[in-house]
Amino acid sequence: NKSGMDAAVAEVKREQQGNLCYENVPTNIPSQIAQRLEQYQNVRACGFRGWHMNAVGGVEGMLVSTRFGDSSQIHYVREPAGYRKQITFFEDPVGVADMCPNGDSPHRNAFLYSHDQGGNEQHQLFYYDLTEGTYVMLTGGIGKNSDFTWSNKGDRFVFTSTRRNTVDHDLYIGQLPHSAAASTSTTTTTEPSATTDTSAAAYPLFNTKLQFDSPATDSGSDSQPDSDSQASARSTKGKKAIPCSFPVPPSSVYDYTAAQKLILSEGGLWTAVDWSPDDSKLLVKRTEKATRSFLYVLDIETQKLTQINAKPAGSPDVAYGRSRFAKDGKNGVFFTCDDGSEFRHLYYYDLDSMTINASLTEDIPWDVSIYDISPKGDKLMFLANEDGMSKVYLIDLASPSHTRAKVDVPVGQITNLTWHPNGQEIAITLNSSRTPGDIFVYKPEGDFGSYTPVQWTFSEVGGLDTERLVIPSLIRFDTFDEIEPGKKRQIPAFYYKPQHPLPDNRPYPVLLYIHGGPESQYAPSFVGRSIQFYCVELGVAVIAPNVRGSTGYGKTYVTLDDVYKREDSVKDIGALLDWIAKQPELDSQRVIVTGGSYGGYMVLASMVHYSDRLLAGIERFGISNFNTFLTNTAGYRADLRRVEYGDERIPEVREFFERISPLNHVDKMTKPMFVVQGANDPRVPASESEQMVRAIRAHGVPVWYLLALDEGHGFAKKKNINFYSNA
Repeated sequence: NKSGMDAAVAEVKREQQGNLCYENVPTNIPSQIAQRLEQYQNVRACGFRGWHMNAVGGVEGMLVSTRFGDSSQIHYVREPAGYRKQITFFEDPVGVADMCPNGDSPHRNAFLYSHDQGGNEQHQLFYYDLTEGTYVMLTGGIGKNSDFTWSNKGDRFVFTSTRRNTVDHDLYIGQLPHSAAASTSTTTTTEPSATTDTSAAAYPLFNTKLQFDSPATDSGSDSQPDSDSQASARSTKGKKAIPCSFPVPPSSVYDYTAAQKLILSEGGLWTAVDWSPDDSKLLVKRTEKATRSFLYVLDIETQKLTQINAKPAGSPDVAYGRSRFAKDGKNGVFFTCDDGSEFRHLYYYDLDSMTINASLTEDIPWDVSIYDISPKGDKLMFLANEDGMSKVYLIDLASPSHTRAKVDVPVGQITNLTWHPNGQEIAITLNSSRTPGDIFVYKPEGDFGSYTPVQWTFSEVGGLDTERLVIPSLIRFDTFDEIEPGKKRQIPAFYYKPQHPLPDNRPYPVLLYIHGGPESQYAPSFVGRSIQFYCVELGVAVIAPNVRGSTGYGKTYVTLDDVYKREDSVKDIGALLDWIAKQPELDSQRVIVTGGSYGGYMVLASMVHYSDRLLAGIERFGISNFNTFLTNTAGYRADLRRVEYGDERIPEVREFFERISPLNHVDKMTKPMFVVQGANDPRVPASESEQMVRAIRAHGVPVWYLLALDEGHGFAKKKNINFYSNA
């Protein structure tokens, strides 16, 4: 009613601290909590970003990403346990970088990287010269630019960009700054004479002119003209690109319109995943949804596409994962896919005969997620996601039987496998419940598959005693439906149980931690402030379920929440609450739910359906109404999300969305909420949170609201993360 709405509005206390705007969020955090939490907030992690090769085939060091200031940046490490020299210094994080792969290239001391501004995901690509300590932007400041890959020779790069129409992901090949190919295409160079004025080269900023206008939009001079029907369809979908204030280099330094060529503009989401050994072809993938994608070979000169493993019309969907050209002189491709299987297996495909060989991992009933092929093509190391845990295997590709061995690595999550140029050692990034993420180089020793790890980075853990941190156990609980008559479907979850009893042996309160995606999976890793702090310092049990729709459990499981089955995943949370009620060590009367992105929707939906069984909800950048979400999400994401959630332009689907959207059921949400949002979020726009906060308050329910003006889909800056975690 109006009086209740007026009261709720009148109680709102708005404050601002830097780029953080917050309403009713307490700032008087008890000092003992803030001081203890500070240790968890000062944990660091390190990720491998590439070997730095020299001209004789060895390495000089490696690129890594880690954080020493407010955001993650690129660093250089020369040797095991060596000094981490910071290379990039930006306000926004730089997480994606790739070193030149060829020690004979004139660009061997350079790496490519990308970053955006304030989390807007309009990533621009940059070239960094380690010798000169300088960098230059390679893209024109427009569109989303990503998925860049060096050529094998180290003289070109390929990348994906939405700059043509802000919707479709096209493929471009670019020359590099100062390379012979780029120079001859734009300017004519001559040797300086005795009278040549070299001051401009010595002081390139001396004659810089002030420029206040926005960067120019792409003229499309290198693009193929759309048909009338294509142009008409796209005009209704395209959204204006978010302005970028990165300085566009003068054309004399790098002219991206002349140095880059559009090579594929078929519409949809395309990525280039590998160059052929002679750099004449590209392996490219077209993705329609999590369970349907297509793989092709693209001839760079003719721009001809040849589909790999083509299927007759009407065949079941196939999803392709990691794909790479063979390196042993054969004309073939390795890839993972779920063709004829619930899980993604590893295959070899012969490009001459256009035939697929038997799976190399058919006996492993889990997804093969990542792999890397040794430089000579004689070995392949791969990672299997076995029930949420990383298992590593080595295959001898040179042996007729493809001998395979399991590699002994610690229990945890592995996010990288990259062979050393010598083809014997391999870099692995390992993260576990007690180690936040470090780089190990595994050296062969003894029998095939036997390795000895050498730790290269030693990330700080804020002075914490890691032995006190909780290692979760894998549980499964029955849910509402059956996989066959009399047999309930079971939902996997990871259960973090505090190591010590509470005073008077009281049962543990519970935090439900729901992942986003939904095509994703919670896997145990180092989650300090969000999980371990609750367990170790507060005596709170944490349960992270992988509800239906999660990846890692077969392609049927991924589709169990599609479109009209959306709320079935919410019912899985209800079943988990039932399981909690049966556990004597857990307090079913004190349960809070938290989640971000799609997990944020799950929080809101759980608060709608189970407010009587929950104490509060912590919702981060979640979907509050599927119709408004699909209307306002970034144009390049809309169609992909429609395949997963449903197409709101279809009247029946639109009506269904109105029935299930939490925004339309705030009258059932009776418990306090904490809503968190980034103002620049292109995926789940801030409007989703704003409308939810207003609606909940209109019904007299307390809401804390935190909005970060310099963040996007999730918080990436330490000061913002600290404020949120303190609250």
